[in-house]
Amino acid sequence: AIWAEVIARGQAQPGAADSNPDLVAAVKVLPPQLAARVWARAACGRFLAKDEAGTAATLKIARDLLATVVVPVEPKLPEIKLMLKYSSPAATPLVQAATTATEIAFVQSLSPSTLKDAEASLDQALQFARGLAPGLPAVAQRANEAEQAGAGGLLSLLKRELALKSDDEARQRVGDYRRKLTDLLAASRQRFELQTAILSRLIDAGLKDKAWFLVSTRSAEADASLRDDFLDSPLVGQLLEAHRGSDTEKAIRGALTENAAPQRPDAVIARELLNKGDATAAAEFVSNLDSKGGLRDTLALSLATELATTGKLEAAIAFIGRFEDIVLREEAFRLTAGLAAQRGQTDAIVKQLGLASQATEKAALGRGLIGGLKAAAPTDDLPDPVAR
Repeated sequence: AIWAEVIARGQAQPGAADSNPDLVAAVKVLPPQLAARVWARAACGRFLAKDEAGTAATLKIARDLLATVVVPVEPKLPEIKLMLKYSSPAATPLVQAATTATEIAFVQSLSPSTLKDAEASLDQALQFARGLAPGLPAVAQRANEAEQAGAGGLLSLLKRELALKSDDEARQRVGDYRRKLTDLLAASRQRFELQTAILSRLIDAGLKDKAWFLVSTRSAEADASLRDDFLDSPLVGQLLEAHRGSDTEKAIRGALTENAAPQRPDAVIARELLNKGDATAAAEFVSNLDSKGGLRDTLALSLATELATTGKLEAAIAFIGRFEDIVLREEAFRLTAGLAAQRGQTDAIVKQLGLASQATEKAALGRGLIGGLKAAAPTDDLPDPVAR
């Protein structure tokens, strides 16, 4: 959906981005949660073009589309006798909806007048994520109990809970029960990791107070099915960095267990490497991050954008060229080429076109270059894109 932002930013006339036939045609075939994401990125483009009314109108399109997607009820861990009948919901639509709500919250966070709306969209994003499965603490505890019980213990447990008459029947149910637990544990981990990615992005976008409220309250939830142990995640280090020198920093440290050592935020580590001029180490660090939930890709594109829009285009190209994931590399090249073209820096992109060894990389650079030139929006007086 990055291309939608570039196109909308270069839109000649003010107003909603739905006046662009290319965008309208592209979203026609998409489910509402994906179409809404395209419009959210387009709204970001209108914001960067300093079109307040156009931003609001385009955001409304995105919000109205997402409103047609049912927000799920947060599930609880089923009792043992119901476990064998439990089926997790389809993950893909929920992940897509959560990601879209996050995109909407990001755009809303760019303006002081819509910060409250951004907080509401953050809540909505987390609701979609929580619909994936019960909380990880509850499922992990159930899985640990099953492992400790062993095959014999589970056989006795299921025979009793399900009122089974024979060991043979109970033995078959043991295998079914273990498979259900494995699937549910994976879904619960996805729920936690997706929420962590959402909160991480929006802490960087300025919603640090709302994020700390959510982290502290969800971590203190008594019901393990509803609890998310964010205090044991990298979010703590990110929040400490964001609230450095404030009373909130003291509150965060007070909530940690003794001898806890919060991880440093990934973005801080990667930026330090880039500031030292070590694009290879920075790219290797980012490439090794978990790609689930989109956090790795979000950070990679954010850092590439920061470099490209702060007079460090060659560093951005070197950084991107060392990404291990070819799809991420192509997406970053396309984005950076578009930004460079809009800033009148086509020579560096043309040079990279000649150096690129992969045909798909050349295509990505070419599409970005052409898209940026078509947009032809002056950027000297525009704010640099905010971290994605």
